Amino acid sequence: MKIVWALAVLSCCAIPSVVGTRFVCYFPNWTYSRGGDGKFGVDNIDPFLCTDLVYSFAVLDGATYQIKIADEWGDIGNNGYANFIALKTRNSQLKTTIAIGGWNDSHDGTNKYSSMVASPANRKIFVDSVVAFFELNKFDGLDLDWEYPSGESDKAGFAELLKELRLALGTKLISVAVAANSTIIDLGIRYDIPVLAETADYINIMAYDMHGPWEPLTDHHAPLYKREWDTDATNNIDAVVKYWKDSGMPSSKLMLGIPLYGKSWTLDYTYTENPTLPAPGLGNGAAGPLTSLPGTLGYNEICNYVKNENWAVVVDPEFKIGPYASTPSVPKTWVGYDDPVMANVKSRYVLDRGLGGAMVWDMSTDDFRNTCGDGPNPIMTNISRTVGVTTSTTTTTPAVTTKTTTASTSTTTGETTTTTPTTPRASTTKLSTWPRVTTERTATQATSSKTPFIPNDGHRIAGNSQQLTFLAFGFILINFVI
Repeated sequence: MKIVWALAVLSCCAIPSVVGTRFVCYFPNWTYSRGGDGKFGVDNIDPFLCTDLVYSFAVLDGATYQIKIADEWGDIGNNGYANFIALKTRNSQLKTTIAIGGWNDSHDGTNKYSSMVASPANRKIFVDSVVAFFELNKFDGLDLDWEYPSGESDKAGFAELLKELRLALGTKLISVAVAANSTIIDLGIRYDIPVLAETADYINIMAYDMHGPWEPLTDHHAPLYKREWDTDATNNIDAVVKYWKDSGMPSSKLMLGIPLYGKSWTLDYTYTENPTLPAPGLGNGAAGPLTSLPGTLGYNEICNYVKNENWAVVVDPEFKIGPYASTPSVPKTWVGYDDPVMANVKSRYVLDRGLGGAMVWDMSTDDFRNTCGDGPNPIMTNISRTVGVTTSTTTTTPAVTTKTTTASTSTTTGETTTTTPTTPRASTTKLSTWPRVTTERTATQATSSKTPFIPNDGHRIAGNSQQLTFLAFGFILINFVI
């Protein structure tokens, strides 16, 4: 049956080839209703920064198992879908896809995604509804953001759904948003990775929220590498990427998620020192004025706090994590986040590891209004330029507002690599090496230690030799016909 299914895919709906590096950017459909400077709509999107824009979210109807519009007024009545897709008239190379799911829809208490994938009849209803949805709304593809499949039944049902979607959608894009959880062996329980490799155009690794204010001690939520004190060697981006590659997912299909927000804590009321890592926390940090989310701050909020409210900033000279900052007053708020420099480090990591590209969540929390003076969308601009995506002529390089500079080198020796930023870190406050604020950071402090280098292991599809031979023959045949 696997060979028959592979033949059907090869004969009628081969996965479209990917040229160049992707930069996938999620647009949340509810941010148009925010007030003031937090309001972010389709008209705020620069269509040249990203290769793929993802409209978030459609939802699953738990009664009918059909894809369903989440916000009838915003998505249809206010022309959210139409205006989003129309961005392609300004950039003909742009891909516009729609995501189904997200955290809230996946956790509405109904277990509807598990029920849908468990039944062939329910899966057919869903697939048929997606086909009909695309006939009405001319998206280029579907992003599956079920958070998360769990157990063997979900794993098997989701794998069958991916096969059926690939057959039904032909050359339309299929992507899957996947976890980067601390126990990465769980990925083998959640996903049939060989099927993902065969059916999906790419996967978006949600490489953030690895730590958060649900924990008693502060920590950066998107660490690139293991730190010396980490007891869990798997709870970092490098380990997660290695797992996916070693499990058979082609490097070219891995999109590394980079957050445009930070996770925040309120520190213990008795804690009056400058920020350390870790520090004792009491739960969520205060909500910001733009996002209104306790425990989360957008980069557009953080950079304003740093620039205008004298938040103390600490940076890691080894760039294993992004910076963290805290309020000058007690009780202190502590936040760990990625800034344009750390985004550049992670973008260089994408290139060094031969990954397919980068992804960001979400577009509304970059400094899109340039309120901090580093240019509009400073993080996204840095990523876009580093991974080689054509950018808008209106974007600018983040401004340098202090004498702080960093060296720009990338060298490889034996099995190690050293990567340092190519863009100076912009700030109007003192920047210090961690774990404590002690002195003003200077150019000589901007060093980067050698970190393990994972060579690009190319494309691997798990399966027996007969399957691999057949697939290889099919791809050769397709190339010959084309």
